[in-house]
Order: sequence, then structure tokens, then C-alpha cells
Amino acid sequence: MKLEIDNHSTLNHPNILRMLGHSWNGVMHVKGVADGNNTYIYLVTEFLGNNYVNFFDLIEASGGDGFGEDAGRLFLKQMLDALEYMHEEAGVVHRDLKLENILIDGNLTFKLIDLGLSAAGDLNKVTGAVGSPSYVAPEVLTDYQYDGRKVDLFSMGVLLFIMV
Repeated sequence: MKLEIDNHSTLNHPNILRMLGHSWNGVMHVKGVADGNNTYIYLVTEFLGNNYVNFFDLIEASGGDGFGEDAGRLFLKQMLDALEYMHEEAGVVHRDLKLENILIDGNLTFKLIDLGLSAAGDLNKVTGAVGSPSYVAPEVLTDYQYDGRKVDLFSMGVLLFIMV
């Protein structure tokens, strides 16, 4: 969770859910737990209201037929802009791009969410077999070192295929 906070807190882009703050200090007392204490971590993000829906739910509601090339171009432009910012300016890779990690509004403006599997540092030498198998590049599943930027682009291509 600390890595997610470290990576997410550096990001400020219109297509990435903004993290406003966090807390490591929340303590909840749970009945039936031996010591009575469980520590929770809180992330405070921008409020999106009811304007955004989960991309997975939107695709499912459409019958899985996609939205056509015009919507695909709009999505692709936003996604490439967000990934360029994440990769080149912030030095972060998402590594779990999937329908469920995108919120989208009625104008097809989206927000990337859930940076729990993100990585930072040398993006050419990322390791770890993480992500959702239906969306990840084959090299991720081998658990060898890989280029995190290419992995995100592969997942983006899967998303674009589903959308169109």
C-alpha cells in the first residue's frame, strides 16, 4: 500500500484520479478480534460524483458490442496522453490497466484508478508477475524483467480492441 501511495501521490493529470491525501493512522476496533485493533489505511481522492461509471459496467450494458471507431479514437487519445504523462513525466507504470480500473463519464472522458500494482524507478527493468491475466502482456506472466511502458501499451491495446 505504501508503494501505491508513493506512486499515486506524484500524479496530477486530468485522466488519472487525483489523490488528495492519505492516512496510516486510522484504527478501528473490531468485536471478536483478540487485540481489538485493526489498522486501516485511507486514501483521499477527488470526488467524481455520479458523473462517472465503471468502464466494465458500461461495456457490459452495451451488450459487449463496443462503441465504434470515433469513441475508440477519443479513448485512445486520452489514454496515450495519460500514459505518456505517467511514463515520461512521472516515471510510473500502472501495470493493471483493465476495464474495471477505468471510470468513464457521458462524454467518454475517463479517469484511471487503482494504482495498487504500479511501479516506479527504472521502467525498463520492472519485475513481478502482476496484473489481470486477460489484459497483461505475455512477458509479465514469465516473471522476468520487462519494460513496464510496453506492458501498459499492450494492455491499452486490449482495452481499445474491447471498446471498438
